[in-house]
Amino acid sequence: MRILIKSYHYGNNAPPIVKAFKDMGHETKLICLQKYRFKQILKEHPISPLLTPKDIIVLNLSIFGEWFIRISRKLNLKIGEPFHIRKIKEKIESFNPDIIVHHGVDYNTYLTIKTNIKPQIGIWWSYGSFHQEQKQNKNNFFQYIFKHCDGFVAFYPMVKEFLLNEAKVPSSKIREIPIGTNRLNEFLSLDNQKEADSFRDLYGIPRDGFVIINTRSLRSHSEGASDLVRILANHSHKIPENTYFVLTKGILGKTDVVNSVQQEINDNHLSKRMIIVDRELSYDELLSHFRMADVHISMLKMDLLGITINESITQDCNLILTDLPEYRKAFNENAEYIDPNDLDSIINAINKMFYLTEEEKRTKIHNNKEWLIRLGDTIDNNRKNIEYYQEVISRYSKEPLN
Repeated sequence: MRILIKSYHYGNNAPPIVKAFKDMGHETKLICLQKYRFKQILKEHPISPLLTPKDIIVLNLSIFGEWFIRISRKLNLKIGEPFHIRKIKEKIESFNPDIIVHHGVDYNTYLTIKTNIKPQIGIWWSYGSFHQEQKQNKNNFFQYIFKHCDGFVAFYPMVKEFLLNEAKVPSSKIREIPIGTNRLNEFLSLDNQKEADSFRDLYGIPRDGFVIINTRSLRSHSEGASDLVRILANHSHKIPENTYFVLTKGILGKTDVVNSVQQEINDNHLSKRMIIVDRELSYDELLSHFRMADVHISMLKMDLLGITINESITQDCNLILTDLPEYRKAFNENAEYIDPNDLDSIINAINKMFYLTEEEKRTKIHNNKEWLIRLGDTIDNNRKNIEYYQEVISRYSKEPLN
C-alpha cells in the first residue's frame, strides 16, 4: 500500500508513524504543506532522525508562487486557491498514493480534499482549532472537510463524540482507534528511580526536591512560563521551599520566549530553582527528564491529550493540567486541575500534589497507567490503522492490496 501522510517533518507524532508503516512494508511518504520550499522546512526544524529527505514531499514553489498564495490568503481572497490546489495535486500525483492520511485537520486538509484525489481520511489531534475558528466565523473549510473527507480516525472517545455530535459526521465514516503509547510494555516494567537521581544531580537539584516539569510553556509568551517564574519570585512562601521547576524548550519552543523567560529567572535570582533546558531533546532524553520529575504540569489553554502527557505517565509523573473537559474525562480524580490564568489556582494544585501521601501518589499513577493500558501500544494500534485504511481504499478499488 502507498500511504501519503500530511503532517509535520519533526516531532513525535507523524515521523514515528511514517517509519512504522515503512517497517510494515508499506511505501509511505510525508507531505509538508505548511511550508512552500524545502529550505524553509530545514530552517524551521531539522528533519526527524526517523525520516530522510526522500521521505518528504514539499511543494517547492517559486518565490512568485509563494507570495501569490500568501497575499491571497492574507487578504482573504480566493484567487490564489485554484493555483495552490493545482500545485498540491501535482505533487500528490507524482507519488500516486493509495490513500492520503491527514495527521491534523486544518486548512491544508481542505485544499488537499479539493484536489478530488480519493480516498482521504482525517485524524483529529485537537478540535480546539475548530472552536477557535467557529468563534471568528471562519470555519467554513471545516464544514467542507466534514462533508467530503472519506473517513475519520478518532484517537479518543471524546473525539468521536465531537465528530458525531458537533461535526455531524455519520458514524459509518468514523473509526475509533486509540493512539496508544510507544514502548508501553517496556516502560511499565521499568524502575525509574536510579536514572531520576542521576538527572537531578546533573541539574544540581536535591534528590529529595519536589520537581515539576513543563514541556509546553516555552511555545509562546502566553503559555504560562512567566507565571511559574512569578510564583517563585513573589509567592514562594505559599509553596514548599524545596519546589523546583524544569522547563524544556522542546521542538515547538521559541527562542525569543526562552530568552525572555531566562531573563526573568536571572532578574529574580531563581536559576537554582527554575531550570530551562534550552535545546530540542531526543525522545529518550525527554523520557529521562520525565523520570526525574514528580509532576508534569501542562498549562495549555487548548489541547486534546497530546502524547506528551501519556509519555510522562509512563515515567511515573503525576499530573497538573488545565481544567479542560477532555482531561477530566480521561483522568477524573487522578490529576489536579487548574485555571492557567489564576496563580492561586496553580499554587493550590502544587500544594495539593506535594502533600499527597505516598500511597495517594502511587494510586493516581497506577490508575493513569491503567488508562494507558486500555489505550494500548502504538504497534498494535498501527496495525488497526492499516486495516482501516485498507477498508476505506476498498470502497474505491476492487483490486486486492498487499
